[in-house]
Amino acid sequence: MAKRKDLAPKLNLIKEVLDAQGKTQAWLAGEMEMEFRTVNRYINNHRQPSLEKLFEIAKIMKVNVKELINS
Repeated sequence: MAKRKDLAPKLNLIKEVLDAQGKTQAWLAGEMEMEFRTVNRYINNHRQPSLEKLFEIAKIMKVNVKELINS
């Protein structure tokens, strides 16, 4: 039986941190100089950023990288 996407575990919390800071996916994409759709895939947990990208996101958002990981 196939796993439903909405039941898949969230591996990152980028969306939650963006929401808490009042920032948008478009803002993050611009700051990272990445395509919006790539950032959107990260935010919706359809794709996970590399560790390097995760640290870059944390730096841009001025948070500890641990705040972006669902443990």
